[in-house]
Amino acid sequence: MGTLAQLRKSLRVSRARWTRFLAEVAADVSCVAIALALTLVLAYDGAVPARSWGAYPHRTAILSLLAVAVFTVRGLYFVAPRYMSLHDFLNAALGGGLLGAGLFVLRRIEPISQGRLDLTVPVLFA
Repeated sequence: MGTLAQLRKSLRVSRARWTRFLAEVAADVSCVAIALALTLVLAYDGAVPARSWGAYPHRTAILSLLAVAVFTVRGLYFVAPRYMSLHDFLNAALGGGLLGAGLFVLRRIEPISQGRLDLTVPVLFA
């Protein structure tokens, strides 16, 4: 019975960890969606073309997956906020830079003719 009790205890800890992980992922996906929307509004001075809004869900999904992948690989979901260090901050900055680069690549793959805005949106997003 002792082994069964230990297994149940470890599952409870695991469930709490998964709950925290999923909450952090949901927060990051929300932040990516809000940041991309605000970036579009700022880049176009509020008059965002319909074509850009049309690409918004697709880009948000790709960038959200990229964010979760980068932050998971860099170990940012497994650091208690209380104990964050400069190394963890630099990992987060690297993640933001990679997301900006990912948006730049997405804009090259799916060109939307915008002239000077080709670099504005990825830089504002990062």
